[in-house]
Amino acid sequence: MASERKVRMEVDDLRQQLQSRGQDAERKRRGPDEETLRKIRRLEDTIAELQRSLAAQKQVSKSLQQYTVYI
Repeated sequence: MASERKVRMEVDDLRQQLQSRGQDAERKRRGPDEETLRKIRRLEDTIAELQRSLAAQKQVSKSLQQYTVYI
């Protein structure tokens, strides 16, 4: 009886592992979820904003360099 119980437990564990792997494969096939896509878009927007800010700062820096007085 103990060996039967042990085998049943092993079979149940293997079923759970198989089911878990099937769910992982399903997620991979579906691609990124909506939450992930929102995060990606938000980060892309942040990158674009930072690039615009950097370009503006470079212009300011360049214009200030013209008026730099060396002593």
